[in-house]
Amino acid sequence: MKLIDFCNHICHQLPERSFLWLWNPPLLCARCTGFYAGVVAGGILLAASRGRLARRSVALLAVTGLMTGAEIALEHFAGWHSSNAIRAITGWLFGTAIGIGLLAPLYAYLAKRTIS
Repeated sequence: MKLIDFCNHICHQLPERSFLWLWNPPLLCARCTGFYAGVVAGGILLAASRGRLARRSVALLAVTGLMTGAEIALEHFAGWHSSNAIRAITGWLFGTAIGIGLLAPLYAYLAKRTIS
């Protein structure tokens, strides 16, 4: 499966909502670019904090989810058009919280195994 075919299944890839600096047509929209980069950043931050961020993952997810949801709702229901930078930032924040939340159990498991 080609990368472009895979990306067709995980993102709408609208050119006007994408960063076109690398690919034309784009592989990911601005929000998905931020989201997937945020998932990676969340894993790095979790490891750098030695798992301390895991205790705050639910609160982080709630706050960033509300921010991202509010931005999407404003776009769809109020007709507000945010920039690609704002879409990428809200996607990155939400992705970071998701990354921390998804990787926290794995980090706790691995930390337990290395101590034992």
